[in-house]
Amino acid sequence: MIGKTVRSIALAVSMLTRIPVSTKGGGADANWTLVTGLFPFCGWLVGVVCAAPVVAVVLEISGRDALTSTESILLGALFAAGLAWMTRAFHLDGFCDVVDAATAPLASKERRMEIAGDSVTGAAAACGVALLLIVKTAAYAEIIGRSARLSEGRWDKLSLSLIPVLVAAPVLGRMAMLALAWIGDYPKDSGTGKLAVDGAKFPSIVLGLLATAPLAMFLAPGPLTAAGFAAICVALYWRVKSASLFGGVTGDVLGACCESAECAAAVALALVVA
Repeated sequence: MIGKTVRSIALAVSMLTRIPVSTKGGGADANWTLVTGLFPFCGWLVGVVCAAPVVAVVLEISGRDALTSTESILLGALFAAGLAWMTRAFHLDGFCDVVDAATAPLASKERRMEIAGDSVTGAAAACGVALLLIVKTAAYAEIIGRSARLSEGRWDKLSLSLIPVLVAAPVLGRMAMLALAWIGDYPKDSGTGKLAVDGAKFPSIVLGLLATAPLAMFLAPGPLTAAGFAAICVALYWRVKSASLFGGVTGDVLGACCESAECAAAVALALVVA
């Protein structure tokens, strides 16, 4: 029992991050209720790792001068790029596959599944992922610039104001992915995505909410509610959209949900956080 639990934790971390952990036995014998429940926890991992260097740079610059808009944009891009690197662009790949499949004209569900499984990235996916990263960068830049102004160069104020806000979007994006897996149905008889969709049950949601709950210690109710609402709306959108595209929630749809929900949460935080 303990061994299976450890393997399940290792599988979740290795699947959603680039942290090198051993996953002997693969996913067939894992407890996928636990694996999916750990999605938001993996959001904490990638968020904190990527936020740490951003905060260090902001603190260094703030100690000398005010953070300029150009510096904020570059740091926002650094954080967005760090998230892609820490996840091996795993979710971005799913996003691109779904965009390519969704934009295919007059295609059947079966044909869209084939397009999503093709490793070639089309023009629509390239445009879509570029726009996604631009919006993410702009949202994170606004969050970073505002936090730097409010912190007045103090490490304690900067850490408490910036790190939780940056980390919130990755955590909520993965909570949305978990929620989509819970309410969705897998359209095929086999596949890694089927393990995640079938494994996501009510205990997974409880575990995911427990992993997400610490955000309430650092964020005001208004911003957290706005970001959480935006992320859940995205999950509901993909629940409906995936049914018309593929007949259910696939692994690629989960990745698309994670990325777009993370983006929506970041935009909400950029607009609402004072």
